[in-house]
Amino acid sequence: EDLKINYCERLSFRNSMEKLLNSELSASTLLALQQHIAESKESLVHENNEKPNALISEDFRLSQFWYDDESSRKYATEAYRKTEGGTEGVIAFISSPAAFQMYKEIYPDAENETVLLEIDDRFEEIYPNSFFKYNYNSPIDPSLSNLVDCVTFFVVDPPHHNPQCMDKYMETINHLSAKNEDVAVVFATGAVLKEYFLETLKFEVASFVPSFNSKLSNPYCTYVNYSDNELKQE
Repeated sequence: EDLKINYCERLSFRNSMEKLLNSELSASTLLALQQHIAESKESLVHENNEKPNALISEDFRLSQFWYDDESSRKYATEAYRKTEGGTEGVIAFISSPAAFQMYKEIYPDAENETVLLEIDDRFEEIYPNSFFKYNYNSPIDPSLSNLVDCVTFFVVDPPHHNPQCMDKYMETINHLSAKNEDVAVVFATGAVLKEYFLETLKFEVASFVPSFNSKLSNPYCTYVNYSDNELKQE
C-alpha cells in the first residue's frame, strides 16, 4: 500500500478551506476553521523538516554535483516567486536535491508542497514525506501517482547531457502537469543542449549560470519555458 501523501487531494482540501474563509461564516465557525488551518500548516512544517540541516556528500557514481549555496538559493527563490510566495500548487525538484534542501531551509513556513524526485535513497531518511524514488528510465512510474496533475513548478537537473535523457524527464514533467497549461519548468543542464531546448522544446535561455561546490567544469545553462523569469546573472 502506498503511504505517501496524496498531494493533489491535500491541495484541493486547502483550497476548499480558503474558499470557506472567504465566505460568510459565523464568528465562532470562522475562528474554529482558522485554528484548524493553522494546526494543519504547523503539522506540515513538522512533517517535512525532520532533519533540515542534514548534509549528504556527493556521489559521483550517480553523477551528483551539488550547486553552491548561491546557485541553490537562486533556483529556490525563483520557485518561491513563481508559486505566489510559496502558496500555490506543488513544487517538484527532480534530480536537484541541493536546490530542494535550500528551499526547505529558507522557506520553512511556505504553505505550498515541495517534493524531491531523486534516485538517491539517502534523502528519504531526511525527508520521508517529501521524497519520491525516481529513475528517469521509468518516467511515469506508478509511485508518482500522488503527484499527477498537481505540480505547477519544476526545477530539473538531469544527470546526463543528451536529448534522450531530456526526453525522459520531459515525459515525467508532462505526466505530472498534464492539466496545468501554465506549468513553469526550469532546467539546469549542459550548454551543449542549447539547440535542443531552443528548437525542440521551445524553451528560452536564462542568463543565470549555476556554479558548483565541486567546481564542475562542464559548461552549464539555465533553460526556462516562461518569459518572466528572474534567473539573471549578477
